[in-house]
Amino acid sequence: MAILIGNIIAHPLSDEQLGLKRSMITMTVLVLLYIAGVFLSLKWVKLRRWLDPSPYPLIIKVKIKIEETRQNETVFYQRRIKFRYQLKKKGWT
Repeated sequence: MAILIGNIIAHPLSDEQLGLKRSMITMTVLVLLYIAGVFLSLKWVKLRRWLDPSPYPLIIKVKIKIEETRQNETVFYQRRIKFRYQLKKKGWT
């Protein structure tokens, strides 16, 4: 959000022809929408569950699930290598 607001403010400051009024209106609307979204997610449990899904459990019944995490990483890297090989085979890289 901070990067977005900074970008909106920076454009009129770098170009003299752009007015600051439109940027301030846009920034105000974005900030109000952000605050409303945060407030609603704090008060409405269903919206909070939709916006912030439950985290991946690494510890279940005092047992750390590192092996499953490593297996998932291995599958991800294998798929990435296979994808890169397919791109090279087609001549895209």
